[in-house]
Amino acid sequence: MQEPKAELRIGEIEFLELVVVDHRGLDIARAAHRHQAPPVRREKADLAKERARLAKDAAAIASELDKIAKKLGNEQFMAKAKPEAIEEQRERQAEHQATLAKLNAAIARIGA
Repeated sequence: MQEPKAELRIGEIEFLELVVVDHRGLDIARAAHRHQAPPVRREKADLAKERARLAKDAAAIASELDKIAKKLGNEQFMAKAKPEAIEEQRERQAEHQATLAKLNAAIARIGA
């Protein structure tokens, strides 16, 4: 006997009925359940607070980028550091640049 396939998405099922059938196609058992999905809560975001939080995060990332740029611009560091340490700083710089771009895009979406 083949297993029935089902896809469940929470909040979309209104009524579910299970029917068990024997080999002749006769109903052996039935079970039914009516489901009322809870209402979805939609809270209004405080855009000013969210914008301030994103700006604070962006400022922190920009500060880290400045530190990394100073380190990579320091001739003594570049001369003495192991290649792995330099590569690590460059990777951190790329990650922070990507994060800063995402934060700035989020700030732009919210609006000024």
